[in-house]
Amino acid sequence: MTTRPLNSVKGRAIASLLGWLLLAIALQVAVCAQTASSACEPSLEVKRALQKLPADDDARVSSSQLREQRATILDPLLARHPLDLFIHREYQESINILPRDNDRELLLQKYHTLLAKHPQDPRFLYLYGRLLIGRRTGEGVEYLRQALQRAQNFPWAHLALAESYQLRTYQDKDQVAAHLKTFMKLCPTSLEAYKYLKQVNDQDLLDTASQRLRLLLQQQADPKALTYSRRFGSWNSASSRRPNTLNSVSRWKRICSDYAGVIC
Repeated sequence: MTTRPLNSVKGRAIASLLGWLLLAIALQVAVCAQTASSACEPSLEVKRALQKLPADDDARVSSSQLREQRATILDPLLARHPLDLFIHREYQESINILPRDNDRELLLQKYHTLLAKHPQDPRFLYLYGRLLIGRRTGEGVEYLRQALQRAQNFPWAHLALAESYQLRTYQDKDQVAAHLKTFMKLCPTSLEAYKYLKQVNDQDLLDTASQRLRLLLQQQADPKALTYSRRFGSWNSASSRRPNTLNSVSRWKRICSDYAGVIC
């Protein structure tokens, strides 16, 4: 007599459990999608804050003044967002571009300590690994590979590996092209990869990049980028009328020269 009610209760419990499992899977997919998207660019709040940073080539101020101005913005930002990848990237760039005494060594020690606190975090594996490029490149490459082992689609590790494989002692143009392709696939609206293309011989990649660059620059709000976009449009149209005179490699080097300071 009790079999039917018990089966009914059991069925409802199973249905409820399946519902929760499906919800959990859906949430996980959403989180992964959000993570992949946010890995390419900072949040709006951080982006607006970073846009206030003075340019590192501002001739109107001294190097020490420039460091102080950038630190005034970056230090409180890091305090509020200690895990934000993009703030850390700008912080590293500020020290590397405007170093004093043994600042670079202290920077390396700082990120080694941060990695010890977050040994499984691909962000800190990347941040420490990229600092080793050009100094202890083999070690840096290993940290970047570890970052990809923990997050296969982490775009910035791919970009740093592309940079590593352009160095003379580790030069591998196939690896450069492969990692740049992956980065551009993961972050299709980013301009970060284009400065590394001048040493690439992959014709298909360069053709695709030149076409995509024009579209990206047309979408930029920066007046300088818009000027370059118009120049690119007229130059690319002219070059397409004489396809036998320029291959993709030489064409990209010409583009890179024209866009110096923006993408190369």
